[in-house]
Amino acid sequence: MLTRYLTGTSDKCVLDGALIYGSFQNMKGNVDFFRQCGGKLYDKAIGYNYALILKEHEANLRKFMSPEAGDTFFKNLHENKLKGQMNMSENVMAPFFGFTHLDEYYDNIQAIGHLHKIRVPTFFLNAIDDPIIDPKSYPFKEMESNEFVLMATTLRGGHCTHFTGKLRPQQWFPKPFL
Repeated sequence: MLTRYLTGTSDKCVLDGALIYGSFQNMKGNVDFFRQCGGKLYDKAIGYNYALILKEHEANLRKFMSPEAGDTFFKNLHENKLKGQMNMSENVMAPFFGFTHLDEYYDNIQAIGHLHKIRVPTFFLNAIDDPIIDPKSYPFKEMESNEFVLMATTLRGGHCTHFTGKLRPQQWFPKPFL
């Protein structure tokens, strides 16, 4: 979402910079990989956790929706939360934003093809061994062509982890961000 905000606002962006960690820039190009990874465990776990986060913020989210839209959204969210992230994207998020199918939704939200529009310093950090992002889906050339973008990848780090230390491991990714 942050990447699409940056690409959508371009020179009008109100941020001084951005840090984007463990994110998909090519949603459509990653669908098959995501559906196959971890025996669908990641799809189920991420979908369920995403639903919990949205539910936790229901009162605030409803402020931006009509009562009917809010009721429909949270009903669909509840009905789909155990079916996985892909199912939620197709049956909750896409219809909520007015899209009729998943491809149309992903065409609209993915960052690839729009990264040249970022006009504030932006640091992306991902791990090549991320179990839910196909390393072939990273748009390295597109990022390299934008002077406002720095893409860093590590060989190891998984999805949003990057731990270091043996007895008391800690995440190290905030240091390069700061």
